[in-house]
Amino acid sequence: MARGSARRHGDRRRDLAVRAAAGRCLDVLRDADPADHTAGAHHADGLLVGGQVTDGLLLPILHLLVRRHNTILGFRYVRLDEQGQVIDRTTDYKAPTRYGNKGVEIEFRADSESATHKLYYFSVNLSDDRLTENMPFLTYLSGLKGTATLLKATSYMTHKKEFSLIRDQILANSSAVLQDDSGIPYRYFQTAAWKVQLYGDYQRPYGSFRWLEQPDLRQAYSSAGTKPLSVRVGYGYAKIASNLLLAKQASLIARR
Repeated sequence: MARGSARRHGDRRRDLAVRAAAGRCLDVLRDADPADHTAGAHHADGLLVGGQVTDGLLLPILHLLVRRHNTILGFRYVRLDEQGQVIDRTTDYKAPTRYGNKGVEIEFRADSESATHKLYYFSVNLSDDRLTENMPFLTYLSGLKGTATLLKATSYMTHKKEFSLIRDQILANSSAVLQDDSGIPYRYFQTAAWKVQLYGDYQRPYGSFRWLEQPDLRQAYSSAGTKPLSVRVGYGYAKIASNLLLAKQASLIARR
């Protein structure tokens, strides 16, 4: 009983921390532009969410960070300048181009360590039509060499020719890619440049995405070397088997 009570007390303190961080954020949003950030708002997990795409997601991001045992040190509105550098953004900023590259920057520290981290979220149209002209964002991406990329429930966008540019950027700049089958098609990792480990099981995409099945991926899963997956991810949650693919740059593995 004492252990359960302590756990509930700890959950209560963390919930209060979440609400405090969210409250401070909401005060800033309301002070900045009440009409923009509260009109059409709705509740998610007890927190008020509303406004434009980028800023409306700030509260859920803060919520999740705190619940995952992180302390929020601060946040600010940002955007990319024409050189692809992160700069401050006013809440009433209106982009003069089709791309705005609006984002938020959150500084936080994990409760288990002393190092601080920065999380950036940008609202960007990733189709080739838009990304081709969005040189600031492409410049920003080119500076992210050696990153680990996560792709999950992406609507299979990189399977389509209209999203070839972001696919090529990920393959060129990532040292590792972790994804479900909605990420980059398996055939792009069937080269000497990548070392692949498969987890879970794969038969076909779920629902309306069935036409994007990958016979080569299904064949790979039938061979030896696949590892079990203890969590469920992606589309068709709990209705079909989940899968993850971890691809690492072979050159990095060879240097170890």
